[in-house]
Amino acid sequence: MVCDPGCLVVGTQTVAFCKAGIQKAVRLNPAVITAWGKVDDTRYLLSDAAGTVYVVVLKHDNYQVLTLVLEPLGITSSASTISYLNNGFAFIGSGTTLYCVHIYRVHRAPCGNSLTAHAGVRSQLERTPC
Repeated sequence: MVCDPGCLVVGTQTVAFCKAGIQKAVRLNPAVITAWGKVDDTRYLLSDAAGTVYVVVLKHDNYQVLTLVLEPLGITSSASTISYLNNGFAFIGSGTTLYCVHIYRVHRAPCGNSLTAHAGVRSQLERTPC
């Protein structure tokens, strides 16, 4: 748990953690964020209008946020809501897709030099059948 209360600010080109004169930020390719959901105190899911889903990770030392990591997870329909369910599953609701509830599993696959919350793994989205 991060013992550093602050605010996560999401813009069209930047995601930032702000707290009383301190700001940690990460660049985002220009995007209109349409949905977000909290996974836990250090991870948040974001989705943009094009359907790209990202995870934002607040790296910390148990007392303060040191840096932010932004990683694309995959592409879905343009989301209007995101709810993290449990055990790696997230509900991603879309106002543009009818008659189908999408549940995605966030899983980790080996990768080379990706900048992730856990060294040596990359998160990806896998859509469960409707």
